[in-house]
Amino acid sequence: MIKILFRINFLFLVLWCPHAFAEGGCPTGQTPRAFGAVMGCVPGGNDELPARASQPTGTWIKTWGAIANATNDVMGATTGQRTKREAGKIAVENCKREGGVGCKLIYPYENRCVAMAGGFRAPDDYRVVTQASSSVEASSALVIDGCSESGARECKVFYSACSEPIFIKF
Repeated sequence: MIKILFRINFLFLVLWCPHAFAEGGCPTGQTPRAFGAVMGCVPGGNDELPARASQPTGTWIKTWGAIANATNDVMGATTGQRTKREAGKIAVENCKREGGVGCKLIYPYENRCVAMAGGFRAPDDYRVVTQASSSVEASSALVIDGCSESGARECKVFYSACSEPIFIKF
């Protein structure tokens, strides 16, 4: 009988004090303080150390890619170059090395992925679409859509590449 009364009293005390909180009910980083008859919370306490500011561990270097095209339908490309000018120059050189005549820079891009797709609109009318995006998959989908919208049929991706940033640790 005493055990039953003890359990009932204990249960009553637990249910009667639902608003008891550690540290006076203050949020993390604050401690209770009496202002006369009123309790409030002030900054500090709770044994919480201030958050340490994170320090960078390195830096990102942007890179460029480029595509060059020739009048005889030869192309040249490059990725991972440090400057737009360098990327364009190398793409044109690669175009010439492949036998291109009148090679010109047609599409420079920075920190992106690029895709090219083509298809015939007529027997002597080949359409090419070039598009850059965040991934090869995204740029490939964009060029297929663009190629189809140009009226070309049986559009196929014939080139894709990424020029991604390089992380250099300190």
